[in-house]
Amino acid sequence: MRELCLPLPAFEGDQTAHIQLTIGDRKTSFEFRVEGFPWQAQQNIQERIDQLKLHLANYDKAWELIQIYTPADDARRIHVLFRKKA
Repeated sequence: MRELCLPLPAFEGDQTAHIQLTIGDRKTSFEFRVEGFPWQAQQNIQERIDQLKLHLANYDKAWELIQIYTPADDARRIHVLFRKKA
């Protein structure tokens, strides 16, 4: 098993969650971060995707992309989940 789905309490974008996992007597820590990027309703979908790609390309390389959440139709921001690289 390489992945585990954990229920987390809701936390706002631009915050970091620190998770410590113990397997047997070995402890491992993870850091996850949710970032909100502009998602302009007046732009067409391709323009929004291109803008998101630019934000992701310039994001701190110490963090890896884990998931892009589906925004609501009227969303002004799109949320993205990152995990800090070990």
